[in-house]
Amino acid sequence: MKQLMYFLFAIALWGCKAKPAMKTFDKIIGEWEQTQRHETFKEKWTKSGDTFYGNGIMLYKQDTIFQESMTLVDREKTVYYETTSPNENGGKTIAFTLTQCSKTKWVFENPAHDFPKKIIYKFNSDDHLEVQVEGDQKEKNLFFEFQRVL
Repeated sequence: MKQLMYFLFAIALWGCKAKPAMKTFDKIIGEWEQTQRHETFKEKWTKSGDTFYGNGIMLYKQDTIFQESMTLVDREKTVYYETTSPNENGGKTIAFTLTQCSKTKWVFENPAHDFPKKIIYKFNSDDHLEVQVEGDQKEKNLFFEFQRVL
């Protein structure tokens, strides 16, 4: 009985640590948008091979106030969410490691980065996406509710 318990425990751990197939992320493909007051947040994702490419933009009225490029990529048996913004981190790419993955929720983390340390994508439906951007100080966390527009 004890050996069976160890075997089941090992399988459970392996299942949690197993890297998902990149097709798991296909649901991100498309254009997503959130508008509130005078601000509009947009993300557009495409796929080439097993790599996903995203562009994020924040507009205040018609002025661009933030831009970033994102990539979801499988490197060395690990899935990474990489983001680059010309006006942050000296324009350097910051990588976040996939730490949790289900059909509806993806968690990417980089505890060594100042902000953010964690990025969470949660699908409430095929057309509704929540994105949480978290750091050490809860009051600085960001929350977006995107609707699919294409």
